[in-house]
Amino acid sequence: MPTRRGKSWQGRVRVNGQIYTQDGFSTKQKAGDWEKDKRKELRSGIVRGGLDLLSLSVEYLSDCQRYGSRTIDEKTGALNRALEKFGEDMPVDFISNLEWSKYFRERAEAISANAANKDRKNIHAMYEWGKVNMSVQDNPIARTKNLPHDRQPQYVPPEADVYKVIMACTREEWIFLDTYLQTGARKSEILRLAWEDVMFEQGKIRLGTHKTSDGSLEYRYLDMSDELMNNLRWWWKNRPVKDTPLVFVNTDERSNYYGQPYSARNRFMLGLCKRAGVKAFGFHAIRRYVASILALKGVPAKVIQGILGHHSVSTTERYIYNIMSDGKVYMDMLQTSKGEDEKEKGEK
Repeated sequence: MPTRRGKSWQGRVRVNGQIYTQDGFSTKQKAGDWEKDKRKELRSGIVRGGLDLLSLSVEYLSDCQRYGSRTIDEKTGALNRALEKFGEDMPVDFISNLEWSKYFRERAEAISANAANKDRKNIHAMYEWGKVNMSVQDNPIARTKNLPHDRQPQYVPPEADVYKVIMACTREEWIFLDTYLQTGARKSEILRLAWEDVMFEQGKIRLGTHKTSDGSLEYRYLDMSDELMNNLRWWWKNRPVKDTPLVFVNTDERSNYYGQPYSARNRFMLGLCKRAGVKAFGFHAIRRYVASILALKGVPAKVIQGILGHHSVSTTERYIYNIMSDGKVYMDMLQTSKGEDEKEKGEK
């Protein structure tokens, strides 16, 4: 952006971490025209260099393979759209925050503000990763803003439906589901749960997540309820596959993957909900259910944050929903029956 220097104006362009300036312009308009021409000159290849967008995207996605499939798909989609917009060989430091802001606005107009904000989140993460691991000089996304949008409420199953699903479980299915219900853990945390993480003598369970800034495994320790401890003790003694360090593996003898770790187990909850005759919900809905139940019981949000393993209490608060099954009792207190009685008297 042009800046005044005494009685004249200076043009200033930053590209690939390098700043180019030109002084002596008589008007702001002339300095701005020089900036536009300079950017065009740099991008035409006269002055070229730096890390291109495709190389950064490929390396970043390669490092993200530790995440779940849905997260990887979301990141891949966001980066593919950016590559289509700016070009694979575009140096990442050539794209200004204003250009990114325009791109996100266009994405919002074409799809939704929520979709644009998701892309912004993932591209921001890529730039931050690139600053640490590659030669990225700056993160222009940090100077853009989320677009306002109405957050759609996420489905949380009512208590009655959760109990119906529990009643539809076999003993083995119940133990697997109960481990979620008694910890509020992420799916990945349960699927990687090892017997060394179940500390019967201390009455604790250790859950590990890669959702850290550097991708390293971070643990948290939760106290086990008596029910969970009894369930896991029974499973330890009666598990059909004993030569594995993992708590939960495929135990279907008809499967080609018998004895192997689960990669996703996406159909598990769908099958249970169908068997129980309730609206389908997944593992992440169980995390929201656990947070909501604890909040309903008066547990502080800070404590729920620690149980769920969130880094921010604001994230935890988004997980808490009102799932009181007897809410009508309280709403009935607002009825204006007295007012109706008085109205009837007046009419007589």
